[in-house]
Amino acid sequence: MINKKMQNKVLAASGVILGVLLITCVTKSIKASEFTSKKQLEEMGSILSDNTLFQEDETASDGNGSQSNHYAVGDHIVITQSEMDWKMEVYAILKSPNSEEQAYQELCKTKSEYYYAAQQGYTCSDQELDEYFELLKDMYNDTDPHGEVNGLDEIKPMVEAAGGIEEYCEQVRDISRHKFVIRKFYDDQEQAYLATLDESMEWNDKVELWLQEKERISNQIVENEHIHKVTQSE
Repeated sequence: MINKKMQNKVLAASGVILGVLLITCVTKSIKASEFTSKKQLEEMGSILSDNTLFQEDETASDGNGSQSNHYAVGDHIVITQSEMDWKMEVYAILKSPNSEEQAYQELCKTKSEYYYAAQQGYTCSDQELDEYFELLKDMYNDTDPHGEVNGLDEIKPMVEAAGGIEEYCEQVRDISRHKFVIRKFYDDQEQAYLATLDESMEWNDKVELWLQEKERISNQIVENEHIHKVTQSE
C-alpha cells in the first residue's frame, strides 16, 4: 500500500499523466468519462506501441530524414506524415468529425511548445521519469478490496489493452518526457502571471485570466514557428 503523501504527489501531477494516459490534445483536457465506451479506451491502449510522436525528430531536423515523410515544417520543427497518421488514428477512435485538421493543430502546438520550452532550458531527466512512473505503478497496483484501481480506475481498460502497467509505462515514457517539459514551462509562466494579479481577486477569476494568457502564449509560440504544410514541389 502506498502512503497518502505518495498518492497526493501522483495526483498533483495528474493533469500531465492523464493527458498522457488519454493521448489528449494540449488545447483540451479529455477525461476518461468523456469517452463513449470502454471499447474506445481499449482501442487507444492497443495503438500506443505504434506512437511515433517526436521519434523521428533527429533525422528530420538534421536533413537525414526522408522529406517525403514531411507533412509540415517550421523554422525549427518538423511534423512527419507518420505522426499525422498516428494522431489521425487517435481522433478516429474519438470519432472526431475532422481528424486531419485536429491532428495537425495539435501537433503544431505540441511540437512548437516543446521546442520553445527546451530552448528556455526546461528538461525532464531519466530520474524524474523513473520516480514518477514508480509512483504511478504503485498507485495503479494499490487496489481496494473490490479490485478497483485507486484514483486511476477510469483508465484501466487502456492500460490493460497496452499490455499492463509495466508495458504501458514503457510505451508512453518518451512522450511523457516531452509533456513534462512543456508542463514545467507553463507552471513557471502561471506562477509569474498570477503574481501580477490583484490578491483580492477571486481564485476562479484568476484561473480564467491565466487560461486566457496561456492560450495567448501558446498561440504566439506557434505563430513564431512559421509552420506550413509541405507541397510536392518542396
